[in-house]
Amino acid sequence: MNAAAPAPSEGHELTFGQVLALLWRGRWTILITAVLVTIASWFYSQSQGTIWRAWSRVYVDRGGNSQLGPEVLALGFSGRNYAETQAQVMVSSEVLRGAIELFLIEFPDPQIAGGGRVTVPWLKYRLRSRVGSDNDIITVSLDSPHREEACALVNQVVDGYQQFQRKMQKNSATELYGLIDKDRRRYESEYEQALKEQDEYRKANQGIGPEVTNLDGAQAGLEQVQESLKEAERNLAIALSDVETATRLADQPEVLAQMSLGMAGGGAPLLTPPAPVATPQAAAGIMSQMEALELQRAELLTELQPSHWRIESIDRNITAIRARLEELQRIDRAELQSYGKALLGMLNQQAEVAKIQRDQLRQEAAEAQSALYAVDGHAVEFGKLLARADRAKRALDTAYNELQRINIDEDASKTLAHILDYALPDQAEVAAGRPIRLLTGLLFGLLLGIGLAWFQDLIDPRMRSPDEVRRRTGLPILATLPHTTARPEDGVTMLDVWDSERQFAEAARSLRTAVYFGLAQTDGNIVQVTSAAPQDGKSTISSSLAIAMAKAGQRTLLIDADLRKPTQAKRFGYDNQRGVSTAVADDAPLSDAVQMTDLEDLHLLQSGPIPPNPTEILNSDRFARLLQEASEEYDRVIVDSPPLLPVADSRILASKCSGTVLVISTGKTTRKNATGAANALAQASARVLGIALNYAERGRGYGYGYGYGYGGYGYGGYGYGGYGYGGYGAEASSTPEVKVTSGRVAAQAASGQAPPARRRPESSPALPAGDAPAEDGA
Repeated sequence: MNAAAPAPSEGHELTFGQVLALLWRGRWTILITAVLVTIASWFYSQSQGTIWRAWSRVYVDRGGNSQLGPEVLALGFSGRNYAETQAQVMVSSEVLRGAIELFLIEFPDPQIAGGGRVTVPWLKYRLRSRVGSDNDIITVSLDSPHREEACALVNQVVDGYQQFQRKMQKNSATELYGLIDKDRRRYESEYEQALKEQDEYRKANQGIGPEVTNLDGAQAGLEQVQESLKEAERNLAIALSDVETATRLADQPEVLAQMSLGMAGGGAPLLTPPAPVATPQAAAGIMSQMEALELQRAELLTELQPSHWRIESIDRNITAIRARLEELQRIDRAELQSYGKALLGMLNQQAEVAKIQRDQLRQEAAEAQSALYAVDGHAVEFGKLLARADRAKRALDTAYNELQRINIDEDASKTLAHILDYALPDQAEVAAGRPIRLLTGLLFGLLLGIGLAWFQDLIDPRMRSPDEVRRRTGLPILATLPHTTARPEDGVTMLDVWDSERQFAEAARSLRTAVYFGLAQTDGNIVQVTSAAPQDGKSTISSSLAIAMAKAGQRTLLIDADLRKPTQAKRFGYDNQRGVSTAVADDAPLSDAVQMTDLEDLHLLQSGPIPPNPTEILNSDRFARLLQEASEEYDRVIVDSPPLLPVADSRILASKCSGTVLVISTGKTTRKNATGAANALAQASARVLGIALNYAERGRGYGYGYGYGYGGYGYGGYGYGGYGYGGYGAEASSTPEVKVTSGRVAAQAASGQAPPARRRPESSPALPAGDAPAEDGA
């Protein structure tokens, strides 16, 4: 029983050798692409000139100002995240807009934009802001052929960023400073008025001075009460001031949270303000991220659709950032409003308590003053003036303390950004010159050429190397036959071609040796030669293999079992009037149908007239007996069978033969056809000896093989159109139907010369000793 053919391999992993083979096949594509891209780079360099890179470096001190601490921590920014945020702020629209305005003042008619306008989108697309890998230094660069203008524009950008940093320091604390400073000026006015009244009282009452307060008895009691009253008045004044301030700032809870209200009695404040989550600096950082994403989205929309996954991802990021900012602001606002209401209530309560204490002390002071009037009325009046001045002085001191606690530099001269290097024309680097562009063009051309070669190989379904054939089919390569330019025509037989094509004949001998070794492990001598599709050269290889075996001293019979498109009769110069179809239809012996050739040990069994039922003939018992008779009579039997994919004839023959040789045409047979042919043989349980690789490259080019033209046919999606009985010309239409019966054909064609009786030798060598030089001149 014949061993089944191995299943074809479906692996597509390329080895290093296969990659080299792919590059070698596409060498002209790679070379031409590299040359064209390099030439294009040269012309581009000629038109663009040298591109200069203007650059400036800025150091960002994230720990130099305490105002930046809360929002950085609240948003999770630290280290490199903060520096990256500042790099985005540096190329934000607000910074670039001011930089462009100053740049246009210095260069009213700039050439940096190619004669066009210098706009914020144009500058955003070209300006680069990059953070150092291990530091907080930001490098701002701009590439342009006009290096002086580029340097000036970069310098305006970094200066504009410094101005932006100063502006950011003027936050809501500046407004708070203004409110407290207004109270300070009012307290100063009250204090100066109290001192003025004291001086006027002294002038009106000569002899009144500080010594009048040094009284015994009532004076001591009055002083003690007045001291307590002064403290109560001060506390009440501060409490009322706090209530007034809290009421005035009720709609600005973020400002109210930065004031220490309710500390009239000293110690901790009445209510600790909530920690801020979102501040103007943090909001500016988030807004710069949103602007960067929106710019990136606008750039992608020039190439992609709004539904593209990259644009949808950017939209989701923008929505998330916007929602985060709104959430932080909403949380801050809600907490601050709640804090303001609670603080206002506690301040009102504190003011009521202070008022009650003050009223009690006033009553005590009035009683003490009544007692003191008897002693010295002038001293009491002067004491009132002293008390008012003291209250104004204490309120003034409190205002000064608040201003010092806020610690705001109104000029905002301090900055967190320090410019380390300004962009200078003589320090500009060459970003793209002619040598750089040529080298880049060459490398890009090579990569593009390799990509095109790979794509060309990907869309080309044909198999071009023995390694790929082995990998796709899982079958060994028996021999590689070169492309031959000789073809049998009128008066030229295959034997003439054999003598003229010596290299092809030598390859056929190699195939003969491989077949000998393959058949050594089987019982049988019938070899089927088939192919995946038409015009792969299987009939040429069948006849060449038969000639090679005959020249080795083996009695060989070549059977043309292609009953649809037979070619062997023409190849050996016969008229094809008898053969397989007549022998099966007439139940004739093998000797009546066999033709002798000019080569002594080579005989031919033609196909005979084309029948309407070739599949039934090849599947008949009579044809099986013919094969058995041929196997007993001859040393080797070569069966030329139809292609595998169009029709089922070859699969029927594969089950009746001892071994099968599959012909694959290099540069013609597709991967799909080769895999389909190997699968078809495996399903037919055929013993596949291996593959004869036809039309291999020889010399500088390819010629024309011994193909033949099959009509259109269709098989399992392989795209062959339709393989039938039509389209055969006069021969097909004039031949009577050959029926598979035991009788003779009713309209049998005239018989040719019958070969003499033959006998099978008792023994034949397993491997030929070689062709006789007199017979084979190859």
